[in-house]
Amino acid sequence: MMGQLHKLLSNDVTWSVVSLGIMAVSGLLLVALLRWHSAETLGVFNQVYAVFIILSQIGVGGVQFSTLKHVSHASDDLSACWEITLSALLLVALIMLPVVVALWLLAEPIGAFLNSDAVAVGIRLATPGLLFFGLNKVLINVVNGLDKIKANSVFRALRFILLPLVVFVFVIQDQPADQFAFALTLTEITVFCSLLIFVFGRLLKAQPLRNFRHWLHQHVSFGARGVLSGVLLDLNTRIDVLMLGYFTSDALVGIYSFASTLAEGFAQIPIAVRWSIDPKLGQHFAKSEPTEIEELSRVTRRQLFPWSLAAGLLGMAAFPALSWLVDGNVDTLGWQLFAIMIVAVTISAGYRSFGGILLQGGRPEMYTLVIVALVAGDALMNLGFIPWLGVTGAAIVTATTYLLEALYLRLAAKRLFAIRL
Repeated sequence: MMGQLHKLLSNDVTWSVVSLGIMAVSGLLLVALLRWHSAETLGVFNQVYAVFIILSQIGVGGVQFSTLKHVSHASDDLSACWEITLSALLLVALIMLPVVVALWLLAEPIGAFLNSDAVAVGIRLATPGLLFFGLNKVLINVVNGLDKIKANSVFRALRFILLPLVVFVFVIQDQPADQFAFALTLTEITVFCSLLIFVFGRLLKAQPLRNFRHWLHQHVSFGARGVLSGVLLDLNTRIDVLMLGYFTSDALVGIYSFASTLAEGFAQIPIAVRWSIDPKLGQHFAKSEPTEIEELSRVTRRQLFPWSLAAGLLGMAAFPALSWLVDGNVDTLGWQLFAIMIVAVTISAGYRSFGGILLQGGRPEMYTLVIVALVAGDALMNLGFIPWLGVTGAAIVTATTYLLEALYLRLAAKRLFAIRL
């Protein structure tokens, strides 16, 4: 059993790690290109991206969580998966359209709050991409729920390949800082077309709609209990940027963003592993196999920690050279910020891979409660630390939040499912 589990996990994670490697290189290239153009450009882009990500979670309505859960549980019934997918896409489109209109109208007030006219322009350029971003979340979770690890890895990496390519074209054209956010819209449209062709051309075939209303109801019920967690989870990773945008300048946000984006890139290591784990959690819960989940957790932590530690040390060693390559200066402050965050990323890695356990176990409301606790703590700590310590305070809070996430997941899994992560 142990050998089979080890082999299965290793094969799946290989594809996820390859995808992660592409994402990491592409993400680093994106940050470098934006910073190369100017610190202001990076700062503006990240503030627009923060708003984009938060609003996308409202628009997707938690339906992406429902899609992953129900597709993974019904992966042997492609007729059901067809209806699960169609109903999810329809529901997300209906929710997302008014969100898109609202964001377009609120672009200038948001820009005024963040003291940046460039952010307001960028938000309007990125707004059309919101609809496609929401639909992409549904489709990628269909691929993941069907346990198509190779395809899942490819499509998750695709966004990170296209985005820096579009940004590179904008840099060559020397576009103003407020124009770079349009790259988000162009990228999401391309990813959507690719996913649509794959899902409906390769994975699912048209079937008679017998339980369409049932699946709509399931998505609404599950999504309503999980939507707040999606919004807050992405807000949790953007609170620092938004608060720094309020208290400091675009340029200083850009300096912090370089360090935090790199740290967040390393934090994607356990998330890449989660892509492989989530469908397996769904299968184990469907078969009432808690001991299998505990064994999976043990193997994952044992395999993942050395890689996370090595990656973190390598990142700390390479950061000065990376910052020098970007603008010709060694960013000492940025290195300190990165070091603070990467320590917490390394410690929490093995537990973050099981971030989907509450969702796959059918407890989205408890997952929401965990995220509420994280975001509330993050916001309050940032509110106290940023005015006091500036960007260093934001880095300390981010590191603390990574550690708290691991702790909360362990406590929730033990309390709800009697599973020891």
